[in-house]
Amino acid sequence: MSMSMRKPWLLAAALWLPLASAHAEVRQSTVVERLMTIHAVNQAGGAEPGKDAACHMTFPQFIGLPVRTDYAIDPQTLVMRAESYFEAHRYPLSALGLANVYAFAAYFKPSPAYLPMLLSVQFRISTQFDHAASRLLLNLDPQTNCVLSSAPFEPLDAAPALPAPEKP
Repeated sequence: MSMSMRKPWLLAAALWLPLASAHAEVRQSTVVERLMTIHAVNQAGGAEPGKDAACHMTFPQFIGLPVRTDYAIDPQTLVMRAESYFEAHRYPLSALGLANVYAFAAYFKPSPAYLPMLLSVQFRISTQFDHAASRLLLNLDPQTNCVLSSAPFEPLDAAPALPAPEKP
């Protein structure tokens, strides 16, 4: 075989190998987190401890329920997708461009008919893929929302990885 016939194969191999190694880096997994905490936040995302009891009384049926999230993240290209499942409903999540964490959310306006107080479904995972959290944001009243989370409580204004949705 002549040298000129071998060169296209070498070029094709040289181009294919980086693509194959980049593809091998995609992290794909399923995470199941149980909603364990519930706290009140104001419309700006700040803690409202005086309304925590109202959140507990209004949404006790959600405590302990699982949120399953399937994700695929390529840390090199930052191409990513995620979808969460809660109470037999699927929520395609959009990637949020946040530093130091892979974060995703779906915001609802209006809320789904089957869960009219649902404002958002959120998921985040560390860049090392070892700390995941799921959150739901539910409307309590015109001034207050309730955050149900699988992680210890952080007010929305103190956790930029999962911002609160804007109100009209």
